[in-house]
Amino acid sequence: ATIAAHVPLSGLATTPILALLQESGQAIGSARQTIGADVADAALAELLTIPPRSAILWIDRIVRDGAGLPILFTHASYRADRYRVTLDLGPDGEALGATLGDQPSTPD
Repeated sequence: ATIAAHVPLSGLATTPILALLQESGQAIGSARQTIGADVADAALAELLTIPPRSAILWIDRIVRDGAGLPILFTHASYRADRYRVTLDLGPDGEALGATLGDQPSTPD
């Protein structure tokens, strides 16, 4: 609750929450993001304007401060037909970077 008191809610419409946290003086130490697939129930399908039981991607993200304490948890659901995940891998298979894009999921 103390962190939320320093982040202006009005800024969320135009500024990513991580930027707002940093602007408020909150140090960001690390984050872990998990991406999965599921199907939309009726309520979520209505929000995403898709038929019920359509494929979705969900993302859970935990952001931690410099001491390793969690400061932000995000759960988001996305239409699977509008997003794709791209991973850049090194020669040993280690992830070098990743992107989540709002674009049709067509192969390169």
